Amino acid sequence: MTQEMSNWQLLTRYLRPYTPRLLGLTTLLAVSIGLQLYGPQVIRDFLDAAQRGTAVQLLITLGGLFFVVTVAQKGIELWTTYLSEDLGWAATNGLRADLAAHTMRLDMGFHKLQTPGELIERIDGDVSNLAEFFARLVVRVLGNAVLVIGILVLLFREDWRIGLVGLGYGLLTLGLLQLIRGPTVNVWREVSQGYAKLHGYIEERIGGTEDLRANGGEAYVFRKLYPLLANVAKSHVKADVIGGYSFSSSYMLYVLAVACTLALAGTFFLQGQITIGTLFLLMAYVRLMESPIKYIRRQISDMQKALASI
Repeated sequence: MTQEMSNWQLLTRYLRPYTPRLLGLTTLLAVSIGLQLYGPQVIRDFLDAAQRGTAVQLLITLGGLFFVVTVAQKGIELWTTYLSEDLGWAATNGLRADLAAHTMRLDMGFHKLQTPGELIERIDGDVSNLAEFFARLVVRVLGNAVLVIGILVLLFREDWRIGLVGLGYGLLTLGLLQLIRGPTVNVWREVSQGYAKLHGYIEERIGGTEDLRANGGEAYVFRKLYPLLANVAKSHVKADVIGGYSFSSSYMLYVLAVACTLALAGTFFLQGQITIGTLFLLMAYVRLMESPIKYIRRQISDMQKALASI
């Protein structure tokens, strides 16, 4: 609990000076979510109107409306991406400055135990991993969570059985992510430590190249280098295996949710309970859930890297 609190304190401390940007980013994200939820509704109206033999002018109007909604949503999404990256770098630059100043104030005993290369990796490399943490964690992850909730509300409004399919898909996927959270953070901590030791070793040996060559120490340097490279590679393989397991498992859950939705909605349509437009709407919303859940999964992976760097 203390560690979680310190992580959030770090986040709020360096984001507080940029509160106006954060509020603007949140507003744009809310508008983007609304447009994503509204788009399939327009397509449903279009399909139902076409099936009823409505005038062509109405169909053209609905088509134009869908085009405007889609272009506006993509434009806002592009804008939010720029703002979030700018916010992340602005916040982490402050952290870099504070961390460098803190390191410079430490006594010589600390600097004798830590190589310059390792300090550079910690101050710049680890902090770079936090850029994603500052830029997108709160706004993007919470925004996509709100999008998932909005989709579930609309699914339950259309049919509670389809809503249960979407709810089960979301809960099972997030439960899976929570299950592997601890092991993933530990693995990325090992990767971060491995890179810090590797860069520290290389920096020291490059600085002493003339002395090493004069004493014939090249072979010794490489013998010490290979275990460090092997340690980084081993840690990366473990992290990639866990990431692959997370991706494949969540994607299989998505396929299962789509198959169940198609089976139920198709049955309802054949029984005359829903229109062709509503069938499309249900499928579109379930498929739309895959994007925010996938994004949340990626952001949780980045958050685990950030927690390891912290």
